[in-house]
Amino acid sequence: MLAAVAPRDALEELWVDDVTILTLEMKRLRRISVGVVNAKMPDRLKSMLGAVIGYRRAEDVAREWSIGDACARRQVEELLTRMQLTLDDVAAQAMRLEIKSIDKVHGNGPVETAFSVNA
Repeated sequence: MLAAVAPRDALEELWVDDVTILTLEMKRLRRISVGVVNAKMPDRLKSMLGAVIGYRRAEDVAREWSIGDACARRQVEELLTRMQLTLDDVAAQAMRLEIKSIDKVHGNGPVETAFSVNA
């Protein structure tokens, strides 16, 4: 990075180092946040699909979806379409339920009001 920016003095080198470190840290935190949401996707699918196909079947479909079963993935897409939802909606629900965990990872103050039902 230093070679690409070509800082003129020691202070600019420190700034480049800081920007590089912060950029890498942001990327790391984003990967962790995505992992938290992805880990909750099967639970959210089970919950959201359960009302349509029953909770036992939804649990099976969600588990099969999570391991990449092509048939289960098609079925999930079809069911969500029927419900006028997408996987993004499922991810949003997972994020809403895990926002406190994600917030702890990022080390920010509370953001739950942005996603609370009563806000």
